[in-house]
Amino acid sequence: MHITPKEFEELQKRVRMKLTSVQPTAIPEIKIPKEKMSKTEKEYERIYLSGIPHKFEGITLKMENGHRYTPDFYVCAGNNVLELHEVKGSYQLHSHGRARLAFDQARVEYPAFKFVWATKTKEGWVIK
Repeated sequence: MHITPKEFEELQKRVRMKLTSVQPTAIPEIKIPKEKMSKTEKEYERIYLSGIPHKFEGITLKMENGHRYTPDFYVCAGNNVLELHEVKGSYQLHSHGRARLAFDQARVEYPAFKFVWATKTKEGWVIK
């Protein structure tokens, strides 16, 4: 999916980018927690995202219902295609269902992005 410069500007207005490289200087005692990848996310990154520009938890989408959705990976796939990848293991926790709801809602509200749901199973990766 391609987006026009105007669509990109509209997305920028609705999307809050995380600035993880900025460190607070006014209050040095505050520590910003670093996002940590799970083993599953590290494996997915190594297998599928090697050599492709991407950022772990690099974007947060604000949805109309007031909730926010942060996909695991923000991927610049080339040809002006921006992808949001959600990675899950085969063991489904309660958070798995909530993540799927947020993922599906974000897909509806942000059609300019290509959404990718990846699940690691015993047989390998299932990517939709």
